[in-house]
Amino acid sequence: MYCSICGKKTDEPYLAEIEGANIEVCNDCSKFGKVIKKVEKPPEPRKKREKEDFEIVYEIVPSYASTIKRIRRKSGLKTEDFAKKINEKESVLKNIESGNMEPSLKLAQKLERMFGIKLVETREVRATKGKHQEYEDEGVTLGDVIKLK
Repeated sequence: MYCSICGKKTDEPYLAEIEGANIEVCNDCSKFGKVIKKVEKPPEPRKKREKEDFEIVYEIVPSYASTIKRIRRKSGLKTEDFAKKINEKESVLKNIESGNMEPSLKLAQKLERMFGIKLVETREVRATKGKHQEYEDEGVTLGDVIKLK
């Protein structure tokens, strides 16, 4: 838990009334108000031990440029008008349509919602020792062979 006043991590939080508000604070910051009680940590739920941890990764589809260009033309809009409609700069849209720039995940999801197209794919990746490894085995890479100090 982190103190609501100083931001310091604390293992022994206190609920204190400070200037009329009840907030969780560290021992040092509890002196700024009246301590109501020591906060007990709830017991952590038991987790089933899994062999491996997986994470969902979002990726832009490789055909994003042609898909966005097709949707714009189908809408009958010029690049400038389409950019205004999706609230983006015209230069950004031109770079995306030409394939020189990949849209952000946020923009891709916005376009998916607005036009009912598919621009974002999800994949599962296996997390190992704080690093990600592809779920599907794609062969040995240089990163698999070398050891960094």
